[in-house]
Amino acid sequence: MVKIKSVSIAAKPKIARSHNETMDPGGAERESSNNALHSGEKTSSLPPRISRLGAIGAFYNWSTWIFIMVMIFSQFLGVAWNTVETHQYVIKGKDPSLGPVTLDGSFNGEPFMDRAVACVGEGRYYKPVQLTEAVSTASGYLQVVDTTGTSINGYRLIQRQGLTMTSAARDVYSDVCALIATTMDSIFDACTELGYNVTQDNLRVVDGLDSSTTYLIHDSLPVVILPLTDNAQESRFAIPGWDGHACMFRLMGKYLDKTKSLGIFRGVNRAIREAKTVEWLARPGGNWKNGWYEDQQAEKWHTDVISTGQKSIYGISQRQFDTMKRKEIDCINTEDCRDLPVVEDWGAKFSTTDQALAINSIFISNGNNKGLFLYELRQHRIIKSIYDWETLISNTSLMLLLVRWMLAMYALQRGYLLGESKWYNAGLGSLASSRSFNMLPIVLLPRLKITLSAFWSVGCAFGGDQKALSEAWFVVYPAILELMLLQFSLLNIISKILRRRIPDAPFGPSVILFCILHWLRMEFADRGTFGITENVTPLLTSTEFEELRLVDFFTTKAPFKLNGNVSGLIAIKLVVLGLNFVPLLLMKTSTTSLSRSPDDGDIGKATGIEKALAVRVCKIGGLGRSVTDEYADDDSSQAAAVADTSKKNDGAAASNRMEVNSYELVRLGYLVYGGKYLLSFEDWEGLALMAPFHRFYYLWNNRVALFTLRDEREQQPDGSSLDIKAVSEKPHMCRLDDPKLEQISCWDIIGRPIK
Repeated sequence: MVKIKSVSIAAKPKIARSHNETMDPGGAERESSNNALHSGEKTSSLPPRISRLGAIGAFYNWSTWIFIMVMIFSQFLGVAWNTVETHQYVIKGKDPSLGPVTLDGSFNGEPFMDRAVACVGEGRYYKPVQLTEAVSTASGYLQVVDTTGTSINGYRLIQRQGLTMTSAARDVYSDVCALIATTMDSIFDACTELGYNVTQDNLRVVDGLDSSTTYLIHDSLPVVILPLTDNAQESRFAIPGWDGHACMFRLMGKYLDKTKSLGIFRGVNRAIREAKTVEWLARPGGNWKNGWYEDQQAEKWHTDVISTGQKSIYGISQRQFDTMKRKEIDCINTEDCRDLPVVEDWGAKFSTTDQALAINSIFISNGNNKGLFLYELRQHRIIKSIYDWETLISNTSLMLLLVRWMLAMYALQRGYLLGESKWYNAGLGSLASSRSFNMLPIVLLPRLKITLSAFWSVGCAFGGDQKALSEAWFVVYPAILELMLLQFSLLNIISKILRRRIPDAPFGPSVILFCILHWLRMEFADRGTFGITENVTPLLTSTEFEELRLVDFFTTKAPFKLNGNVSGLIAIKLVVLGLNFVPLLLMKTSTTSLSRSPDDGDIGKATGIEKALAVRVCKIGGLGRSVTDEYADDDSSQAAAVADTSKKNDGAAASNRMEVNSYELVRLGYLVYGGKYLLSFEDWEGLALMAPFHRFYYLWNNRVALFTLRDEREQQPDGSSLDIKAVSEKPHMCRLDDPKLEQISCWDIIGRPIK
């Protein structure tokens, strides 16, 4: 028979320390309360007070459980609610009235040579060519116009080498060049309306901040494309003027999305743009040469200012033209000048739609990290995610697993409150023997590609199409949880194979750290943390992501590309994932006195609980560490507490040892049901699910396996006696409509120690 021990008042035994007491996950029991544990008499006294550490542990575990449940449930709502709408206000930089300042990493709008693009004729079409390539002597496009610095009708660019145009960017710029070529006359007309006298033959550029050489690029459109960031889809555009000025403008609508019907030109009146530049720089008396303002100290400044609001506090309101119809749009009396929604897709399941409500953009720089920068945006964003069957399987399995975790915490703490057990906290390790937890790597496999993609996007505020994934918080945060649960499930399996017990403590901090990293992604972009300047540029397109295979995450650099090659974030993620494996390497193989030979007496024999549950408790590895063996001995047998290290005390320890504490019982997957039976979690779930129907409908073929408990009294070697409960080593089967089961509430479950 298996025996569950409770101490009578007459015996007054003490629970001494075990050989592995340092493994106690609760760490919260008080020595003064141990005498009263497992008492067979029911009293009205309150249970022993929980230590502060134990209370903190309980709060931590319940908080972790609630956070995970909320995240998983928020994703589960995607079955019927797959869009999230938000209003955003973004501001970067400083008020331009403060004058020029040192520009930090938040500014990334310099007109670099290798970033700028020209539209060069090739047959009947125009193709995009990087300016570094166009001005090379081998290009065949180049003509030197001036080397003395007297020419002022080019556009000055800052020397930089090393950037390569991506295939995705080339496709975008090809479409832009083609549409510019067909609407060139409309663009000329718009620049004229703004007050500029622009060149209309070929593009002229000056190749350096202090260069005096002006180049003409043959067979080119007189427009230079200035992407906002490297290989970015969004750009500003400039056409050099004959008088040293340059028409700065934005092209939107059909230029960014071929499906749109409007070709939109946006710019600011020349007089306003140039007056505001001089005012904010507080450097009057200069001249405009090669599109830049040169002050009296011979310092050069490029400038691009625009505001979509007609009542802008900065006085730089835009004018808008339709290049398809060659007419100006009334921005004062109508709302036709509002930004068109920008839709960006990431694969087939994620998309964002951004509707800008107001934009103030001021870029003035001398090319040496000094100038003015302000970007202010108010926008309405719609994030959409398609809920698929892989997500449904993942959410369902995780929610069932969380129910199991909740029951473990409930049973252990209820057992303590009823005086049947010491205080134990149930972390993730309480799921170590759950089939659902051990099968998690297989269950989450269909969704693993999305999970890994979301994880590697953590901490990055992306621009471009990957924004559709990184901004979908109801995808990213659950993905963090899924990946961490997947990792700890694998750790649990490996540690079981190696017969090692490892702590589950790193789980919560790992989840919290990654969630904080993603929560602060905009702060990282604003402050230049990890070398991030503005939004992170996606290195994989939506199409390339769709073509990724799961194996590519482990054999290629795809994870690093999904992380935007931000080395600081990559290092943090790899270090945290690696640290979670360290306990597996440090812990030794689990062995106890039960592994000794039968020649040592009763120590080598399988105990009752091991026979009943068909497990060898001393060799159960996996997550979760506790006082696996508890001892109860009187004042004259203190040495029994170290029975595994001292053979002379083996007999005393064997007679008084509680073989499995309440934490280990729950971890093995069993509960004490109604104070009368030992029941597995799986059988309890069947009872609980059928409880609402037992009054009017039964599933007659359903059975549960019960280990019956009964009261007995055991005489101890010192003459004292203990009130115990004997448990049958073999279970018996009961139908769900058995009268003795119907008398018990399905919530009448506890965890308690078993001998």
